[in-house]
Amino acid sequence: NPSLTGPAASMMRYRILRQGREVEPADLPIQRASRGEVVTAEEIDVVRADGGRSVLLCHVSPLFAPSGAPRGAVGVFLDITQRRREERAQRVLSDATAVLNSTLGLEATLAAIAEMAVPDFADCCFVDLLAELGRLERVELACSDGGRRDQLFALARQHAPSLDWNDHSIAKAIRTGSAVLTPQIDDE
Repeated sequence: NPSLTGPAASMMRYRILRQGREVEPADLPIQRASRGEVVTAEEIDVVRADGGRSVLLCHVSPLFAPSGAPRGAVGVFLDITQRRREERAQRVLSDATAVLNSTLGLEATLAAIAEMAVPDFADCCFVDLLAELGRLERVELACSDGGRRDQLFALARQHAPSLDWNDHSIAKAIRTGSAVLTPQIDDE
């Protein structure tokens, strides 16, 4: 039984979350249904050991013995990960459109756009503008650790990239006009 409640539970390489909190094995939808509860349209996150995530929509019903006692459960688990991503992207696009159409000044607009990326899409978001003489100027930073924002921003401004750095993601984005995702940043 390859589940969090089976004999090999300690070997499972995933965690189940509901609304951001880890679910105890006894509270998993199939376990609850096996005790007689009907689970309808419940969303859970499956977080794999590699950090990958899936969102499942769960519909689980109990199975009853002739005596009326619960004897098992049957469930349908639908992967809605792509649908959730698309909904989130639409929300961000809508929010960004509202910010861009607002009467905010440039600095406030850039700050609001950077904040939209954190924490849903990234732990940290830098905003660099192309300044005079083709120089990049780091003008905004948003990060999930708001308490360290000022310290990180000061450090980030000292180390703004140069367009001469051919392999740097920001230089690539400006050169190609396409977004560049940097999934992991090391300490160096």
